[in-house]
Amino acid sequence: MSYGDYVLTREIAELSGTTKANFYYINSIVRKNIGGISMILKSSIPEKYKKHISKCLDLEKYRTITALENEISTTEGNLYYHIVTSKNMKMPYIKKGRNKFFKLPDEYVKLKKDGLVPFQIKNKEDEKLSEHIVDMYGMKIGFY
Repeated sequence: MSYGDYVLTREIAELSGTTKANFYYINSIVRKNIGGISMILKSSIPEKYKKHISKCLDLEKYRTITALENEISTTEGNLYYHIVTSKNMKMPYIKKGRNKFFKLPDEYVKLKKDGLVPFQIKNKEDEKLSEHIVDMYGMKIGFY
């Protein structure tokens, strides 16, 4: 799954001047829920709403904490704790509704698009497994 292929249900509904519920009644729409966030596959959105897609948040470059924790295979709550307690880790974010979407470094996005798998580096052994290492706001992320 590529996050860039999806838009937030809430956001496309607001931009379209309709409700989220409207998108649940359209049978052709493909939905996905991750960490309490409802998303719609862009290609499944009816033509009359497609003009609003370009105004939506680019989910290829942003993740919620829950989605990012799943993606880098870290313990639930570990990344959140790291962000809250670290003086060096100031991740830029955009707030949409009650959720924060954290900006991913460009190198992270590029490696992810290239098909590499990210994971949180916790020790020297993890570093040895990495083909690439990205510094994500004070936290090391390896890719293989």
